[in-house]
Order: sequence, then structure tokens, then C-alpha cells
Amino acid sequence: MIYSWICYDGGKTWSYNGPNPAPNAAVEPVVVVGQQGIIFYTLPSQYRVLWNGILLNPSHDYALSGYTLTFAITPDINDSLVVDVVIGTDQVYIQDIATYSSGAWHLSQAPVGSNIDLFWNGVLLRYNYDYTISGTTITFLTVVPDSTDFVAAAYSY
Repeated sequence: MIYSWICYDGGKTWSYNGPNPAPNAAVEPVVVVGQQGIIFYTLPSQYRVLWNGILLNPSHDYALSGYTLTFAITPDINDSLVVDVVIGTDQVYIQDIATYSSGAWHLSQAPVGSNIDLFWNGVLLRYNYDYTISGTTITFLTVVPDSTDFVAAAYSY
């Protein structure tokens, strides 16, 4: 299951938005620690962070040290932060950073069906409008990302 915590007011107010029942407080995976970062009660194997609807790049936008996730830039009071955490799923779910090689973009696994979230430099793309996928190869239908762009996906395989 994917559990989401939504933060408003730059880290001051968090609310749960996910499947019921919500995890109990003893195993709840995230809690806010001021405006600068997030601390996990238990370290999730799969998570993603969105800032004002834009997927953050774990290599540049935040760092995970131990159980603490720290943002490179402090959120503003008007920003919206969302942390999605995968806990105990029946299907194998992956958050994947696509790789560029031989003129094409590739995922590490072949997604099951078209149930995929694909992001280009943090912006969510639309399947069959912006891109298609065959096996592990992503075909972009409008503009093709540059090899230095950040292309990430979340999907079941």
C-alpha cells in the first residue's frame, strides 16, 4: 500500500491521506521535524517526495542521513510537501530513476500494464500522450529529454 503524508504551511501542519486504516502511531513512517526536514520512525524502502507537485530529485533536492530526510532548500510557509511511502504491498512496487543509453531512456524493470507515474525533471507526464513504454524502453511522443535530465518512475512490475 502507498501511504501519503501531506504537509502544508512549510512543515508545520501534516495530514494523512492514504488507505484506511492508517498505520498506527507506533509504526507511522513519517513525522515532521520543523521546517527543514522529515524524520522517519522506520526507514522505508520505497518513498518519494513532491514539493508543490514536483517530484524531487534525491541526488540534488534532499539528502537522507540515517532516519532524517533534509531538504537542500527550506520550504516556504506557502509550499505544499507530499511524502508517499510504500508499506507492505502485494505487488512489487519500485521507484526507479531511468537511465539514458544508446539514444533511449530505459527503466530497470518492465512495468505491469500502464499503471505508471513517469516524471521528467519532476513534472508528471501522461501515458499515451507524452510517452509510451515497451518492455523497459520509454518512447517520448512530444519532446525527448536530454541525457542530463532527471527522468523517474513509480510502478509495479
